[in-house]
Amino acid sequence: MPPNQNKLKQKYDKGQISGILSILSFVLLFFFFKLPIFVSAIAGAGIFFTLYTLLGNKDLHTNKTKNNARESRKSKLIELARTKLEEIEAGALKLNKIEVQQKIRHICALGYKILDEIKQRPNSIKISRQFLNYYIDATGTIVSKYAALQNNKAYVPAAEISLNKAEKVLGTVESAFEKQLERLYNNDVMDLDVELNVLAKTIKSEGL
Repeated sequence: MPPNQNKLKQKYDKGQISGILSILSFVLLFFFFKLPIFVSAIAGAGIFFTLYTLLGNKDLHTNKTKNNARESRKSKLIELARTKLEEIEAGALKLNKIEVQQKIRHICALGYKILDEIKQRPNSIKISRQFLNYYIDATGTIVSKYAALQNNKAYVPAAEISLNKAEKVLGTVESAFEKQLERLYNNDVMDLDVELNVLAKTIKSEGL
């Protein structure tokens, strides 16, 4: 169900529950307790608004709890990803080829920037899930296998071919990280475009 329809349904349900209970209260007070109709009506209305407010506060509390849980999951994902990047960086120091070390350090630097952007943006987790769940782990696997192969080149006939393939894949990973960061930055550009358009319209309307 779309968010707007869901909100309308919740509002309708709150009103329905509050209305039924307030009518029952009026009936009890007027017919059974023989209170004046005016007093019974005021009491029924008071019960309606009290229940409606209480049910609204319950919804707010539920939404706040959901948001807190979402933020907690997001923080854990980010911290786990940061730890993995640190391990990848440490693994890069064991590699013999300086240019491969530099490429991996650049990949990790991009990774840290991506994590910072995800942390600052409430909804960025949606477009970054593949990065968090796949690319970081894939990079760690490549670096580990590269280190193992370089140390066993003498015993693995096809090691050099595999190392070259791994280096090419690292180039692909680097490109993927750059695109991910660009996607996050583009949200900023879009937000900036909106602000500039509003500013331009304001200046035009003011005749400046």
